[in-house]
Amino acid sequence: GFGPTNSPTAGTLSMIFRIIEMQKQTGIYTHVILSDLGAFNSRQKPLEELINRGKQFKNFIIKLGFDMTNGIIRTHNDYDHSRVFSLCSSVLTINDFVNHDEATADMYKRLNLQGNDFSTMVDQTFTVADILLPIIKDGKKGVIVSAGLEENYYPQLTNIVIERLLSKKGNVKQLIPEGAVVGALYGKLIKGLFPYVKMSKSIPSSAINI
Repeated sequence: GFGPTNSPTAGTLSMIFRIIEMQKQTGIYTHVILSDLGAFNSRQKPLEELINRGKQFKNFIIKLGFDMTNGIIRTHNDYDHSRVFSLCSSVLTINDFVNHDEATADMYKRLNLQGNDFSTMVDQTFTVADILLPIIKDGKKGVIVSAGLEENYYPQLTNIVIERLLSKKGNVKQLIPEGAVVGALYGKLIKGLFPYVKMSKSIPSSAINI
């Protein structure tokens, strides 16, 4: 997924090409998420700007060759996503987020680009729901997350959510297929222009943008 906070950076573009190539070579049904409401929570950007840029992102990714007959490009303004988000939030704790923090979080805080603590946790739960949605909605037994190395905590949090939902009493556990698991393929961190450790759409001076 991609936060539509600015036009794609060189790093973003490399990840888009990677996803399209993986879809073509494997035939795996592929979800691309444009995290408009997530970015609204975690970044200081106007909602209208995020929604409009999300539409541009979708058109751009399709024109680059994403196969809509074997995948979906969706946003956080999605009913099924909201349902899965509610399930995830029922089992996550503040300590889970403290213990699984993004490696670049301090940089965004220092630059005053990150939302408050609660809204940032909402955005992170959105991403966990993105990963879990194919398992809950479509009964998939496995999800492979393609992400930057600094985002390794998202698959970890999602597996924690699966484990806890399966341990809950009642019918919730029936929503998760037996043996369901989340794995990941990580891309390296694309170094930003000096002095930034990462090329970020949210930090224009860090990146080469389209």
